[in-house]
Amino acid sequence: MNTSEFKELYEQFVFKSGSSLTQEQFTTLLMFFPALLVVVSDGKVDLEEWTYIKYLAKFMSDAYIDSASDEERSLLTESYYHALKWLIENLETWKKLFIDVLAKYLTIHPEVKDDIIETLYMFSEASEGQSGEEIKVIERIKQELRINS
Repeated sequence: MNTSEFKELYEQFVFKSGSSLTQEQFTTLLMFFPALLVVVSDGKVDLEEWTYIKYLAKFMSDAYIDSASDEERSLLTESYYHALKWLIENLETWKKLFIDVLAKYLTIHPEVKDDIIETLYMFSEASEGQSGEEIKVIERIKQELRINS
């Protein structure tokens, strides 16, 4: 994805966060961002939720399983974890920017909508079932991303 909005978001994110993610890796972060919103839906991140954030970082790095060595994927998992942690700490500033760019991405690539929905529900059900707050966040994300499923 190389729209001007995407490039601007990527460059701002790298500059502000100090991240070393490539544009391709950042695209993966963008795709998994809605799942992060579900994990932190109650507004606080407890020990169990940090575990899910670590899983989320691993899921993202696993997207590169065929093109990276185990050591490279481990380093990428760390990079994703630090990016997610930074996003949580700065969520109010970055949430709308990420969602807006992702919504535009989905107009070009609607085939990934199902993957995003699947990930949202997977992370919401990973704890002790879906909470009311998680369901509200999922519905809001689906509306913001214009996903009708």
